[in-house]
Amino acid sequence: MTAPESDAHQSAINELQATIAELESQRDSARASVDSKSEFIAHISHELRTPMNGIIGMTQLALDANPSPEQQEYLGVVLSSADSLLTLLNDLLDHAKIESGKLQIEHIPFRLRDVVNDTIKTLEVSAAASDLTLEAEVEPELPELVHGDPTRLRQVLINLIGNAIKFTEEGGVYVTIRAPEPHEMDLATIEVRDTGIGIPEDRLESIFEAFEQADSATTRNFGGTGLGLTITSHLIHLMGGRIWVESQFGSGSTFFFTVPLPQANVEVVRPAMSPVGAEVLVLTDSPLNRESIIDVLTSGDMQPRVVDTVEQALRQLTRAAVRHEPYSLVVCDIQKDGIGVASRLVEVAPESPIVLLTASGQRGDAARCRELGIPAYLTGTPTSQDLLETFAEVLTGPPTLITRHWLRERRRSLRILVADDSPTNRLLAIRLLEKQGHTVIGVENGADAVTALEREPYDIVLMDIHMPVLDGYSATGQIRAMPTRRSETPIVALTGSVNEEGRQKCLDSGMDRFVAKPFKVDELLDVIAELTA
Repeated sequence: MTAPESDAHQSAINELQATIAELESQRDSARASVDSKSEFIAHISHELRTPMNGIIGMTQLALDANPSPEQQEYLGVVLSSADSLLTLLNDLLDHAKIESGKLQIEHIPFRLRDVVNDTIKTLEVSAAASDLTLEAEVEPELPELVHGDPTRLRQVLINLIGNAIKFTEEGGVYVTIRAPEPHEMDLATIEVRDTGIGIPEDRLESIFEAFEQADSATTRNFGGTGLGLTITSHLIHLMGGRIWVESQFGSGSTFFFTVPLPQANVEVVRPAMSPVGAEVLVLTDSPLNRESIIDVLTSGDMQPRVVDTVEQALRQLTRAAVRHEPYSLVVCDIQKDGIGVASRLVEVAPESPIVLLTASGQRGDAARCRELGIPAYLTGTPTSQDLLETFAEVLTGPPTLITRHWLRERRRSLRILVADDSPTNRLLAIRLLEKQGHTVIGVENGADAVTALEREPYDIVLMDIHMPVLDGYSATGQIRAMPTRRSETPIVALTGSVNEEGRQKCLDSGMDRFVAKPFKVDELLDVIAELTA
């Protein structure tokens, strides 16, 4: 190689190295920018979640305090607006996590039908407000316990079903969870079908892109960030599945997605049921509830007989009475006029105890159940655990009317310590837990929490993270270092920090569980029940 050629070669190498260095610098700058934006959004999220917890929680307490119809309407608007704001906040936070690659997927056992039931319960009020049918069906071949991420699966379902409700003016939304085909291993397919406005063909390709909706007028007409489907698509991909859509403009849409749901090899602990082999008549007009009820009964070695109409139920009860072989239990799951239907069943078969399930209770329903001798009355969408406990209690002869409130009150009264520097959130936690029959003491920082626990024992501690004097991490460390058994007191983190690093830091500091603000009352109560069992 001649000297000029060598110089040219070296010059090209130097130029290439300079280009590589510039690209690496730009890459590092872009990463730093994404990380900075993600941290900023996470910080803003935490700062907003704390007051949001107070707004949502206090509004729920006010709604439980028997407000007038006019006040109930106003409070309902406040709660709906707060939920919408929280949804926008969650969308922005999830999008930032996805961009920075920090969104994590869990792999834990969970009850699939409980997740679906909970999702339907969350959205059925919205569907009813638009006079829409909302139905869900889980194929019976799917196992009761599966392995995956229940929180993210629920988020995907809420996004897709919520969108379907939003873009449907008449008809309904129909959800089907199909069991895997033999060649698909554990890959279940979930369909969300609506009879709404549909999606134009030229928009189908871009519908899952960020800030895309069917057209520019969609955001103005229906609201939203335009991030819901993008986040949904990313979540499904992270869970090991895929999503696609079929739609005809003006005739509705069907979103399909797959997700691995292998059976979880975990022993299910169940209350004892008696008598084994007893026949139970199940009257239900809900395909989703039908499967949940059947699963619970068959797992208790009972024999359910399912009917769809009141007339069929009356015929079955009459035949059983003629044979002098009454049903050991009757489950009545009728969404319209459940009390009226149950009273007809009582007339025909007074010796068969009735468990009445209804979507929403009315004032005076509990008193009417007592008059009719109905031993159990559950509103909303009960979990499998609620059903298990109720059936077991009815079969062993309960002393009083069983309601969801009774089920919770039956669990022992606890001494609970709440540490939170926000007076609003502290008061909220105290009032919510006192309504469940617990004794609750509130303190405003971690140092006071440590002192309180040194003075007297508590069954559980609910600990905020960011507090003056002593934060939640340090307070937990001091509690775990106590020389007495009080060092083993269960501690639950209650915080607006919802990123994975914050969650892991809570667990690493010695806390037992992590509950994000704004928390759901049922979620918090379930965690408390689990840790104090």
